[in-house]
Amino acid sequence: MGKSKKRKLSAEDAAAVSISSKLKKLRGVAKDTKSPPAFHCGKTCASLSPSESDGSLYEECLSTSYSGFRHETVSSALSCQFDTSLEGLDSLYQYDVVQPGKFRMTKTSVTRTLVGNPGSTYKYLGLRLFSHPWSDVDERGERQTLRDLGYSEDIASALLTIGRINTELVDRTNTLLKRHVEPLQPVILPANFSLTLINKMEPSSTKKDLKRETLLGGRKISVGWHRDSGLKDFSSICVYQTIKGQELSSSHDWGVALRTTDHGGPTPPLVVPLPSGSLYYMCSQEAVAVVIRLLTELHVKGKVRRANGTTSPDVRESKFRMQAPGSILETKLHPTSWIDKSMYNPELSRSQQSSSNEVMAILEEASESSSTNEGDRRVGAGCVLVTEDLFDLMIEIYSKREETYAIWQERYSDPIFKELPPNQRPRDCPVLDKEDAPRRLSDLVRQLRSRFVGSVVHDEQNGNTKSEKAKIRKKEKRSSGKYTKKEAKGRASNWLKLKADL
Repeated sequence: MGKSKKRKLSAEDAAAVSISSKLKKLRGVAKDTKSPPAFHCGKTCASLSPSESDGSLYEECLSTSYSGFRHETVSSALSCQFDTSLEGLDSLYQYDVVQPGKFRMTKTSVTRTLVGNPGSTYKYLGLRLFSHPWSDVDERGERQTLRDLGYSEDIASALLTIGRINTELVDRTNTLLKRHVEPLQPVILPANFSLTLINKMEPSSTKKDLKRETLLGGRKISVGWHRDSGLKDFSSICVYQTIKGQELSSSHDWGVALRTTDHGGPTPPLVVPLPSGSLYYMCSQEAVAVVIRLLTELHVKGKVRRANGTTSPDVRESKFRMQAPGSILETKLHPTSWIDKSMYNPELSRSQQSSSNEVMAILEEASESSSTNEGDRRVGAGCVLVTEDLFDLMIEIYSKREETYAIWQERYSDPIFKELPPNQRPRDCPVLDKEDAPRRLSDLVRQLRSRFVGSVVHDEQNGNTKSEKAKIRKKEKRSSGKYTKKEAKGRASNWLKLKADL
């Protein structure tokens, strides 16, 4: 028998796993964690801010219900490093097309790019982003510099600077955790940032009318309510924000809003104005519950958002880990169901094209292998005894694949992509660009169902009793129609519910 290979964890990864296990045992999971202590302001107030009228209430509420939130203004030296590197990445920012829930597809109001550990990815609203590496890539001892990967000298320098800054932000965050959280919690999850999502907003590129939030006194917002700590339970985040053209606006033009729950409650939201060059943190203690909203009036240009945790578990094997910047609209169940949305950029054409072509080659190889295996199964179908469970599994898999292909084709043909520059539109994907794919899969599922109706569970040592049971099962299956166990169970549950309602 062959021996299975287990990947050995590094000492750092092993320690992180151990801490995560202790956290789960002691504190459970974030979704089941109680909200922070409630604060009753004693009067009707939609939100609190550090203004003259409610400044004391604001400070008291901050220390009571939002103690995990901290902010500071960085030194001019660090701010200069940040601003220089953000400007150096200017050619990498692009709009994303996302699909909130299952509603219509929409273009983001900000341009953005992802930077992080080589191979790290970030997924939100159906879109998977691949990061630009902030360090040279060393895969199996084959070191590749950013220049080798096709980045220009200026962009490579900016990426490396972001990586160095990340190290400092990790240290700053861990210092805050030890100072403010560790005395209150027996176990904390140290910060170990693996990637950063950089957003850029310009007045000339924003939508004409930003939404106004009634809960926040009608202030304009650029990003809706969301959980910044949703990537990993009890994680911490660190965010840097900078404003260009600040002489044209006041320091109160930009800020963040916090609230403790999604569904209201006695604790009012906080509105925290932040000057340009600010860092804010959401530390482990309260990061599980605080929901954040970004506010803007004008001149918001750059914002660095950092998410805590190790490289995404969705990062594929080494061939995929080397793929370059770009983004993928992802579906599930099969390698060929990945939707390649790699973006071409004139300055990175060599790097991106070679890497994207590698991904396409892997997908095509997987598709051909899948087709070959499927053909082998069909050829041997006459001499191989199959079980009822196998039919169930195959029908479910191909039904799901049919569904995801159809969804992908609908999304891919959405007219919103025509609003993007030609070099930022989804590239062709030969594996998936097959208009008859859903129909062919539908035919395959239909054939499987036909065979499924007459299938009987076999056993090598069938006796008369088992044979009789098989005949009964076959008769029941013919009378129940072409449904798998899961489908039949669902239909039965629906019928029982309907009878109960009647």
